[in-house]
Amino acid sequence: MITYMSYVIIVCFFICICSINKFKKNGSIGLVAIFFVFINTILFNKPLASPSLKIGLIILSVITAVSSLSASNGINYISDIIERLLVKHKSFITIIAPIFTFFVTLFCGTPYIVLAIIPIVVKISVEEGFKPVYTVTSCIIAANHAYLCSPIGSPFIVLSHFLNLKTYYVSLILISSCFLGVLVTVFMNYIFHKFYLKSCCNIYIQDTEIKKYDYDRVKARRAVFIFIIGVFLMFLFGLCNDIRPFYIKNDIISKSDMFMVIPLFMFSISFMIIYLCNIKVVDILSQKTMEYGFNSIITIIGVSWLANTFIENNRIDFIGFINEIFNGNLIILGMILFFASVIMASQTAALLIFVPIYLSLGLSSLEVLKIVPFVDGLFFIPLTAIFSFAVECDKTKSIKSGNYIFNHSLMIPGFIATFVSIFVINYVFKLC
Repeated sequence: MITYMSYVIIVCFFICICSINKFKKNGSIGLVAIFFVFINTILFNKPLASPSLKIGLIILSVITAVSSLSASNGINYISDIIERLLVKHKSFITIIAPIFTFFVTLFCGTPYIVLAIIPIVVKISVEEGFKPVYTVTSCIIAANHAYLCSPIGSPFIVLSHFLNLKTYYVSLILISSCFLGVLVTVFMNYIFHKFYLKSCCNIYIQDTEIKKYDYDRVKARRAVFIFIIGVFLMFLFGLCNDIRPFYIKNDIISKSDMFMVIPLFMFSISFMIIYLCNIKVVDILSQKTMEYGFNSIITIIGVSWLANTFIENNRIDFIGFINEIFNGNLIILGMILFFASVIMASQTAALLIFVPIYLSLGLSSLEVLKIVPFVDGLFFIPLTAIFSFAVECDKTKSIKSGNYIFNHSLMIPGFIATFVSIFVINYVFKLC
């Protein structure tokens, strides 16, 4: 009976996170997962695996750099630029905003940059008299897909670490497939938006204003410049293995792990912003981005700890089960990856656990690459802080979090973007 207790623990955890109305508000998914690790280890004497602390370190470094940028009013400066860009093309905001979000996230390596875009999109949508849900959901989906294929994002780093493929090749394939998925989603939401304008009157206009702040624009521009230069250099290090720092140990030349290079860059960016822009550390800690970021860190550490412990305690049975249901069908493995990202609430954690298992089954790196877009399952159960922030910003209440698991606003655009990305990478590129 105790032999299968780990399976019972996983089922109980899934039941808990399905109580979405309770856990999505207080951000306790990670703590719930750690509690189940405690039960599995202390009460049933099971071995304790290690959580994915490297991923938590990467996220901590990224949110520290972004929070430093925010504390120097660099986010406000970027928001002003974005707002001027979108205001000039209000009628096409449903198309422009998600595409802009995709490339900004691709460059910054974090989906949390969308937190600066959502309030502007909501304001312009309300001023134009239509529901913000179409544009905002496209922006969130675009951020999630761009995060998967960003060369400085942690999901891409996990892939480049395990797959025996050139970094630029993996980057080109993933960026192309994910971007086409986002484009189709944007087009579908644009059609829904136009249909809504023809069938409804402007009854959703409410008082939705973006807070304006007086700030030192010189300091803000300086912080943005530091951030852009730092991220650009890190972007090059992620794409070009030849310029990555190396060290010699036992007469063997080894390249520095990007898992360590990214925090090195991001913490250095934070230091330069603090030093050159005269920012206090306490101001960084008080930023909203830091609050949402710590929520994600706790979630990823807790869920990856539970998943790693479950797999380590049942590795032989688990691999045997996957090999039995696999039977040459990559779609089955893709669906496992999809639901793993849903349960773990992390693309990176799902890839970190399942990519080595799939490679151990005899799959080639190209075959694993074909099912990577399946990991875009964060929309299925919207537990992320980004979606909660979007619901909070939308005073029109057009963005629905759903009273049940599946009836929320991200479900349809999320499925469209993910399905198109999978179709493109499998049937357009035709990877062998």
